[in-house]
Amino acid sequence: MGNALDAVEKAIRTALEKGDAQDRAFREKVYRSAFSALERSLKARPELTVEAAIKRRNHLKSKITEIESEFIPAPPSCPVTASPTAPAAAGPQVDAPLVSVSREHATDRDTDFLPKLDRDDADAHLRQDRAEMDGEDRRGSAAPRAVRERSRWSFLPGLLLLAVMVLIGLGLWWALTGGFGSRGSLSEPGSAGTTSQQGQSNQTVTPEGNWINVFTPSDPTTVRAPNGAQADVKQGDEASFIQIRSSGPDSGIAFDVGQGVLEQIAGRHAVFNVIARGAEGEGTEISISCDFGALGDCGRTRYVVGFERSDYLFEVDLPDQQPSSGGTITIVPDMAGQGRALDIFSIRVSTAD
Repeated sequence: MGNALDAVEKAIRTALEKGDAQDRAFREKVYRSAFSALERSLKARPELTVEAAIKRRNHLKSKITEIESEFIPAPPSCPVTASPTAPAAAGPQVDAPLVSVSREHATDRDTDFLPKLDRDDADAHLRQDRAEMDGEDRRGSAAPRAVRERSRWSFLPGLLLLAVMVLIGLGLWWALTGGFGSRGSLSEPGSAGTTSQQGQSNQTVTPEGNWINVFTPSDPTTVRAPNGAQADVKQGDEASFIQIRSSGPDSGIAFDVGQGVLEQIAGRHAVFNVIARGAEGEGTEISISCDFGALGDCGRTRYVVGFERSDYLFEVDLPDQQPSSGGTITIVPDMAGQGRALDIFSIRVSTAD
């Protein structure tokens, strides 16, 4: 896989490594999360053209199809029946039996992905009649053999197309119903780094999927809250997070982006991932903006965040320049100004090669 993988494929494969990838239900949840994250990203960027949105959806579908094909078992090989070299003795016609491979012989993991296969592994008839006449030369005639064998791979294109159509429908339905919880989430919180004197030591390339940590709760010194806002690190059942709350829709909490991080993503297409949820069981509408100094900004993006942890992505093309300093990502946790809070588990970035 290596560095040739784009951010979408890396994110999906990283999520599959977090659970039992052989479990079909787990893979479905990962794929649905990918569709949900993409739809949220598209809705948050109304400036994208219809053609660009279709292109991104098709790209995701192709990646999911490619990954899922790795989990489809190869059909069992069938022995090849050798043709007789000597003429058969005269006798009654014998038809070879039909061999049927059905769902009853498949494992539980395969039955919902593979359709029933009925194959004629030995569909051949050998007919030979002999006529003997007194005083005449013996002449024999044999009817031509008809061999019909269905290609063992003929079902694969149709199967993959069916899988893609099902995943598209499930993904769109899941996006409309708000996604799912933490088990199906595409990402897990980034690996905790050591506390930095300058607040940047944890912003290094992580060992999983080339993600770069921008923020983890282990180093709250990289977070700046204005007067009237709050930013408190808390410990949950599964992971720690920082809970942010602002005094109004114009009051945002800033997360530092180290200069070293900007140097690694300069001149590339960057995909940022904010892993968050609405605090205290309430959803909220948030906005995300950023200032990368000489590398520009990312505009302002809005998201409707549910009460379950999920991924919120935004993308930006950065110029190939040397940053002179670090930057910031600013998050407003409640655009409605009703005092709702937001739990943030991590912020990280990857690049599409």
